[in-house]
Amino acid sequence: MNFGDNVRIEMFDEIGDSIFGVIRQTMVEYKSLNNDNIALL
Repeated sequence: MNFGDNVRIEMFDEIGDSIFGVIRQTMVEYKSLNNDNIALL
């Protein structure tokens, strides 16, 4: 994946109904507030 790529996740039940709706996100680069490149998750 690259920055700017879009991710779309949706899950359906046995009859084709969406279980939780759609989740959409765009991949962005993490920018640290203290100028380091380490993200603590």
